[in-house]
Amino acid sequence: MQNICIRLFTLFGYFYSIFLNSSHAIRHGRNLIWAGRPLDYDRASIVGIEGDPDKWVLDKKMTVRQISAPSRMWHFRSLAYSYSTKYLYWSESGLKRIQGLVLDGYKKETDNIFTGTSAEVDGLAVDWISGNVYWTDAIYNWIMMVPLRPNQKRFKIVTKVGLDKPHGIAVLPQKGYLFWCDWGANPKIEVSDLIGNNRRTIVNYNMRRPRGLVIDAKESKIYWVDDGQDTIECIQFNGRARRIIVKDPQADFYGIALYKNILFVTEQSLSEGHLNVYSKLNGKLIISYTLSHIPYGIIMYDETTQPGNSEICDALECEHFCVHNPIMGPACHCSEGYKLNITDHRTCKVDSQFPQPYHVYSMEEGICSFPPNLADIDLENMTLSKQCFLLDNKGYLALGMHARRDTLYFSTNNTDKWINRVRMEYGASFEDLIGGVGIVRGIVLDWISSNLYWTDSLYRTINVARADGMYQQVLIDSDLENPIGIAVHPGKSKLFWTDAGKKPKVEWSYLDGSGRSLITNQDLGSPSHIHIDFMKDILYWADSALGNVKEYNFSTETITVLVPKNSGIQGSIYGISIFQDYLIWTDYTTSRNGIHVARLDSLDKVRDIMHPEFGRARDLLTFDASNQPDFETACADGSCKHLCLPKGEKSYTCRCGLGYQIGENKKICATDLATDNFLLVTDSYRKQIFQISMITGKVQALDVRDHFRPLAVDYDPVRRIIYWTDVAHKSIKKAEINGVHETLVKQLTDDSIADGLAIDYVNQLLFYSDAGIRIIGVMTLSAYPFHKTLINSGLEKVRSVIASPIEKRIYWSDWGSDPKIERCGMDGSERQVIAKFKEGAWPNGLALDVREKRLYWVDARSNKIASMTTDGKHQYILYNESDAHYFGIALSGDYLYLTDWSRNSLMRLPKKGGQLENFWDGTSKFVRLNDIHAFNSTEIISEVSPCSSESCSHFCLPSPRTIYEIKDPWICACPDHLVLSSDGHNCVVDEDESESMNNRSTQRSLFPSKQTKNGSSVTPGKISAYVIVPLILLGAGVAAFIFLKRRRAEKNPHYLLANDDKYTVDISYRILCQDSSKDMNDGVENPIESQNSTHTS
Repeated sequence: MQNICIRLFTLFGYFYSIFLNSSHAIRHGRNLIWAGRPLDYDRASIVGIEGDPDKWVLDKKMTVRQISAPSRMWHFRSLAYSYSTKYLYWSESGLKRIQGLVLDGYKKETDNIFTGTSAEVDGLAVDWISGNVYWTDAIYNWIMMVPLRPNQKRFKIVTKVGLDKPHGIAVLPQKGYLFWCDWGANPKIEVSDLIGNNRRTIVNYNMRRPRGLVIDAKESKIYWVDDGQDTIECIQFNGRARRIIVKDPQADFYGIALYKNILFVTEQSLSEGHLNVYSKLNGKLIISYTLSHIPYGIIMYDETTQPGNSEICDALECEHFCVHNPIMGPACHCSEGYKLNITDHRTCKVDSQFPQPYHVYSMEEGICSFPPNLADIDLENMTLSKQCFLLDNKGYLALGMHARRDTLYFSTNNTDKWINRVRMEYGASFEDLIGGVGIVRGIVLDWISSNLYWTDSLYRTINVARADGMYQQVLIDSDLENPIGIAVHPGKSKLFWTDAGKKPKVEWSYLDGSGRSLITNQDLGSPSHIHIDFMKDILYWADSALGNVKEYNFSTETITVLVPKNSGIQGSIYGISIFQDYLIWTDYTTSRNGIHVARLDSLDKVRDIMHPEFGRARDLLTFDASNQPDFETACADGSCKHLCLPKGEKSYTCRCGLGYQIGENKKICATDLATDNFLLVTDSYRKQIFQISMITGKVQALDVRDHFRPLAVDYDPVRRIIYWTDVAHKSIKKAEINGVHETLVKQLTDDSIADGLAIDYVNQLLFYSDAGIRIIGVMTLSAYPFHKTLINSGLEKVRSVIASPIEKRIYWSDWGSDPKIERCGMDGSERQVIAKFKEGAWPNGLALDVREKRLYWVDARSNKIASMTTDGKHQYILYNESDAHYFGIALSGDYLYLTDWSRNSLMRLPKKGGQLENFWDGTSKFVRLNDIHAFNSTEIISEVSPCSSESCSHFCLPSPRTIYEIKDPWICACPDHLVLSSDGHNCVVDEDESESMNNRSTQRSLFPSKQTKNGSSVTPGKISAYVIVPLILLGAGVAAFIFLKRRRAEKNPHYLLANDDKYTVDISYRILCQDSSKDMNDGVENPIESQNSTHTS
């Protein structure tokens, strides 16, 4: 091989210029290597001086070799190496990746180690013992690591907290140290172990822009250059003996390398670059070379600085990572989104929780997610079905989060308007949280006080509830026109919101709604969503009409324009988030409909992802726990029983839910329940059972611990116990009327929908209807309740059920395809249809006048209230109106009391007919009233049960067949799976059933379903792709991993890297709609697991 020819010109004694006349590839062996960017329109290169610096520094005779980029798009920045494997690694900012090349003199094809970095990876380091590469990213402000293998799917974020502009990085695996410098707002040099733990600061004073970093392992020192201080400095690992080696006010230092007692430093300027050589002992400038390019990172490629090899880690055969600890030895670790198998401590399995951070946005038809490095990933073959974990057209609008608990809150604006939440983890189920809302455009959680706030542009209110949806309150309901965006600052106890009405404004109040103040009402078009940067203490809001973004400084109370309308960012900016050094926003206009990214420093747009013909992009958030930092709160002592709403550093307001009164100490919430003449109603949206006095109309709440969606309700006046069904928890529960001794009566099946409940306190029986599994069941009210399926055929959508102890019968309504009202004996005998209706009727609630033997019912389709005798004769319509949706009905005295979904209020009607009237004006505070029960002590049935002297082992069921068919007015019956013995009183095991069960094989699903709170089941594998999992950072869509294409090009000169046929990164990308064959059911699926899963239903 011909040696490189170098012309050296003496300039001022010490300065030389290097010109490359010809070159060959850099060879394995001792080399000083640096990355360079050309001054003119040429290709970037990696330049190496071959040989021992002790020799060529002195005699000025050197062999220079280089590696040239195949395209002008490439830009080399930082360098690292693994000497034992002959690999040179670099960060390449043009296509934003980490690459490697074997220095064997022959190979010109590069290995893509990782794709999806930002353009500012200025620090790279190799742990040659563990076989990992680390890098700093000054845009995403994190340090990452991957194994030294091509096309990595595995990566780990070493640290992402407390970094601003990380730059130089160095690793010392012999001691288990990882060093880095940070030149951000708080410049510093830090150290941690090799997985980011045991982090500490080495130096953080008298620094401005620490850049390059190198380790002197023999002397336990760190050397670094400070471009702001114009210094080269060193310090011991323990932070002592700091020393300035070089101080040069004219210098623009960048990178630094070390060989024995020689320091090599790259220097940048606009017109030229320099390679300076200094003595590390006294700082003397030995020589300086003027370069024909701008140099970046620099390394000393030398065997002596990498003693040992990776054999000890190779032997462990870790599936993802091996990290060697010099004290504890090697150990396996897993990449983001995985956890170590405790069985072998070598392999990894999918973690149930998805790794943060990631971006989520709503688009009416669905909710979609993208990885944190959205600006830099490869988007090839991306579709909505791969990026969205909900595509069911429910009108998704607002988004909120509890990042520390991996919980996403969202609103729907379809037929049913809800605020929902879901844990962002594998197989999670969506939970209906708050129903009966209007158009919720903004949601935010106070993660410190655990209160949920939302804007409602339909009702023109700002509301608050506990994070679980309990104790909903209207916080502000005056002088609001179209509230949209909302944000909280727990540290300031303040709530911020935008109002896009005719008089647009941005306002704030304390978190209890007090102290309401105007931030601005000037120069606004249609202010939309809000984002708070807690590190900078700045509030941002987007203006979709003016197409700009403004910022409000909390400290100075000044407003400035961050993104002017005439900037490179065009369109209607609606949802907004700021992640590290990127501005991310949604735009719902047809031509720009989608999510967009721009650099904050330059406002240059770097990514558009648009779906112009599908879904209108709405709210946006970055799901990251660092966006919800710790603050002290006045509510920390937990003094408030229901809602604690901060209103200052040390002040708060306690508020109580509907049906409660605040105590004298202004903290305790109490309820004063009546013992007679009351109604019981369930409100499934408020998640409570209320008692309403029929004398005063006073509303009190049943103070039980937990009822998520109560539906049916009844009362045992003898024992003073309330029973109710919960269609979310799939259960029947009971409690004393004062709320104590809450007890689970029966856990129902996952498919159950228990719409009806009837208590026969005379015979101590409980009847319930289950529309989900189409049965009517009966239970005893004893301490050890038994269960029997009474009716299991001919039922479709069975709703209300009511018991008549005197008649020994039950009645029920069924609003299926063959709507009707039926009755049968309490033992299941003498079943008959007593009222049959036209198809489409919705017979709902039932009420019984025991003494007059008259049955009342409501129909939600025909909007009528009617009655008939208990045998189905003499039917009369008592009242009929349009636009009603009657649900429950109860009788007390001369009045019928009704619940109506269209009114969300209680109505009253004389039982003989007449004028329907509001029972109480205050009932407008209810949201979704369902079942209703009336109690008046004068109406208690004082019958003696025919079972009072029975000797049945399990059930005694009164029967109407007394006279003609059986000698006694009751029969003995048995629970399911037991049969009556020949003595007619005792129950025994059914031998045939027992044998059948013993022969039945047990099968388990590989992917068991999880039940949603609203009764729908979500099975892992039904949807494609939750986006933010580790693999997408490799340039892949969430459900399928997309690898970079590499193709061999025509033969190039030896020094020219092989062309990978990919010179540009798509900035604008039009996303495809979802695959028509995909089953996009509700649920969150972990795409890592789904790659090799068998889908179950």
